[in-house]
Amino acid sequence: MKKKTVEYGSNAILFTAITLACIIGINLLVVKNEKKIDMTVGNVFSLAPQTVKVLKLLENNITVYAYIRPEQGRETSDLLGLYKYESDKFDYQIIDPDKKPALAKRHNVTKYGTFVVKADNGKWEALQKLGENEITNAILKVVSGETKVIYVLEGHGERVLTDTNPRGWSGVKDILTQAGYEVKKLNWFETGKIPEDADILIVAGPRNDYTEKEIELLRGRFKSRGSLLFTMDPAQTPNIVAFLKEWGITLNDDMVLDTVSEKLGFGPLVAAMATYTNHPIVKDIKAASFYPVSRSLTLDTSNDKIEVLAIGQTAAQSWGETDLVSIEKGAPKYDEGHDFAGPRIIAATAEWEVGKTEQKLKIGEAPKRARIVVVGDSDFASNSTLGLSSNKDVFLNMIGWLAFDEARISIRPNKAGFHPLVFTSDQLKGIFWPVVVILPLIVAVAGFIVNKKRRRI
Repeated sequence: MKKKTVEYGSNAILFTAITLACIIGINLLVVKNEKKIDMTVGNVFSLAPQTVKVLKLLENNITVYAYIRPEQGRETSDLLGLYKYESDKFDYQIIDPDKKPALAKRHNVTKYGTFVVKADNGKWEALQKLGENEITNAILKVVSGETKVIYVLEGHGERVLTDTNPRGWSGVKDILTQAGYEVKKLNWFETGKIPEDADILIVAGPRNDYTEKEIELLRGRFKSRGSLLFTMDPAQTPNIVAFLKEWGITLNDDMVLDTVSEKLGFGPLVAAMATYTNHPIVKDIKAASFYPVSRSLTLDTSNDKIEVLAIGQTAAQSWGETDLVSIEKGAPKYDEGHDFAGPRIIAATAEWEVGKTEQKLKIGEAPKRARIVVVGDSDFASNSTLGLSSNKDVFLNMIGWLAFDEARISIRPNKAGFHPLVFTSDQLKGIFWPVVVILPLIVAVAGFIVNKKRRRI
């Protein structure tokens, strides 16, 4: 009996020791291989893919100095801790400026709530607001050391940056400024030339054609350097069409009709680009983007010196309608031999070398290449449509690609918001019967049966 007791006791001790060893081992593995799971809608407590990409590409060490009150430390540490988790080149310090006045003076800090993003190259940027957009853009700025300048052309009936109406482009100016770009307007009737500091020129849906002289200015400048974004609505602009054709992109004289988009609740003139290529602009985009009243593109890849690529296309059920009168009458239909069969390309790029470089590019450093992005619509970036689905991400990725900023090409930070649970009428019926009728009926019947049996007893 005593022998059995000793044996049972030894087994219990051994089992306890093994269990403790397993628990300790699992905890050590968890600590060394920390994984975080964000189950919120839109992953609002995780860094956006764009931010993660920036951190992975870092070559400089980055330190954020947060000059805040002690009670603000928890919220600040939560956000900056996400950055540190993604990169060993990122660090941060929580500082009370009253306790370390010398350091605060070095960064010109005069009040609480100032955040200094500093790179080990000596460059730093002060922020008065702490958010993912602000931190990531500050990192890009101190690492690249320059601000890209974007000019938006005016004077030919283009979209206007100050127009806050639904079809205006004031939203474009806002998101470009937030992304760290300097945005200016350019009126050729006033200047007659392209400014030397122009990194990107945007042609936003001109209703009037450019003159031969203006086309020659574009041709001369962008054969050697710079980038162009053309967002072209259906319109008669033969000089612009001929210029873009030189680079392998033809703007068709049509309007894209999309029956798939119509089923989603939009009109047939709202083309949905749901199928993307592996182009850097859209390789991380999952959701469709929408293009109201767009024209399609045809690509010519025969010139081996110019790389012409599609960004994405519509569904096979769409087509390019060439009989625009039938659209006005409300009775368009696909006419084989005259219309352009689906799927249709709505956006494309062209790129060519103006010099060669064998060195690896740093963040924000531009190689000697020229780039053009052409979109058969300018409404996709208008105030009423820019926030729809992935439109904003696609637009900003186009700008990032044109600016040779690979780190800016991704999906932007999510924001917490109101996410109501919406049911269709069929789903509501499916919920009503089992929850409101069947389950209560089962409980009532069961109660009746139990009560009846008890009475018999």
